[in-house]
Order: sequence, then structure tokens, then C-alpha cells
Amino acid sequence: MSPVTISVLLLRDDDSTVPLEQSVPPAGTWSHVRGVVELLIDGQPVMDRAWWDDLDWLWPFFVTAVDKLLTTGEGEILYPSQPIQLRLGRIGGDRVLVSTVAGEDTRRATCRREDLVAEVQRAGEVYWSWVMEHYGPLKPGEQRLLETLRSWSD
Repeated sequence: MSPVTISVLLLRDDDSTVPLEQSVPPAGTWSHVRGVVELLIDGQPVMDRAWWDDLDWLWPFFVTAVDKLLTTGEGEILYPSQPIQLRLGRIGGDRVLVSTVAGEDTRRATCRREDLVAEVQRAGEVYWSWVMEHYGPLKPGEQRLLETLRSWSD
């Protein structure tokens, strides 16, 4: 098992979650669909199941933060609809400090950069494949983000 794991979950009307790949897609368009990107590092929750937002906004923000980490050494996002902050920062060698702040709740964990990137790539492929399977071709901005995610392997 990788020291970094990401689960993409849909949030149901009763506030329970279901893994994206096991879910029935909501009717209509893929817009403002509530969900969770859960990030565990060494089993420790850094992005929690309780921290939901619109997946069509949250996932692209997350990929952008990782891309900034790779290009500048630091990446940061605020959840689109929640007062939650995610920060990524290189801390020496191949290590990354991942921190989140949600009100009084602050979490920090470190991992190898390559473990984080590989897991974001894997989970991103699952996410965008599911969206394409159920909602058709990606919008141009989503397609660019998927290509960015794939370019990290080059």
C-alpha cells in the first residue's frame, strides 16, 4: 500500500459518501456535484471525508496546486465553497509538507513528492474517466488539466 492514498467520493443526499467509481451519477450535468477528495498520508487524514465541496471545482483546484508545487515548490488552494485551505510545500530533498486548515483544525503530514504525484495522477485518471463515461467529453479546461496531470510523468 502506498503511503499516500486519495479517494474521490460522491456525497449523497443523506450526507453519506460512496466511492466515485461505485456510484450512480447524479442526473443532469456534471456541475455543482457535492463530493470529497480524501487524502491520507501514512493513514493520517489530511483532507477529510467531512470536508466536501463541488467536485467539478475542487478536483481542478487540487490538480492546479500540485502542478504549482512541481513548478515553483509551493502550491495552495482554498476550497471553492468551504473555509478550508490546502498547502503543499517542498521541504528538502524529495519531501513535501502537506497541510490543511479548516477553522481550528490544522493538519500536517509529510510524504515523498513522487508518492503524492503518482497518487494524484491515479486518482485524477479515475475521476476524469468517470466524468467522461457518464457525462461525455471533457470541457476544454478540464482536458487541459488532465493533460497537465499526465505530463508529470514525462
